[in-house]
Amino acid sequence: MSAIATTIDRDVKQHSDTVTTGGFETLAETLHPALQWRPPVLHVDMRHIDRDLDLRGRGIRLVPSFFCWRHPIMPADPEVPPVLVYPVHHDPAWSARAEPCADQERAVADLLGRTRAAVLRSISAGACSTSELAARAGISLASASEHARPAPHRPGHDPPRRQRRAPHHQPDRDPHPHRIPRLTRQ
Repeated sequence: MSAIATTIDRDVKQHSDTVTTGGFETLAETLHPALQWRPPVLHVDMRHIDRDLDLRGRGIRLVPSFFCWRHPIMPADPEVPPVLVYPVHHDPAWSARAEPCADQERAVADLLGRTRAAVLRSISAGACSTSELAARAGISLASASEHARPAPHRPGHDPPRRQRRAPHHQPDRDPHPHRIPRLTRQ
């Protein structure tokens, strides 16, 4: 089981025990200090939100979130079923202890798709024309053209340069290259 799943399971068990022994009133206090239960209203008092959630006899779905930081969140529409996403407390350095992925290329392909990962890996190996990109990635010319097309209005994106009449693709000149996973073998 992953560190995230283990942390969430531990949190859910702890909160289940709290509800069993002290009721929802006690649980609301332990989820976040900004939550106050005044039956039948859950009051949220934070800098960015001051709101009452009137349950009107409805239950509330509590959703633990490993990535929800600092404050609980809930839908703004009072007509949707009541949901409260609350932060699961954990060590902020948890990712430093994560095991490195054995096959990083496969992980990138699983995340982005096999073809897109192959195109990005091919472009990161050096500037190339669309025809060269298709050959490097082992895909059709049309597919290479589609995958290499820049997203419109994406800040910091370098559009393909032209050599003669052919587009010439190259990696972005990102001022923060650490934000993008390295796609070439080291």
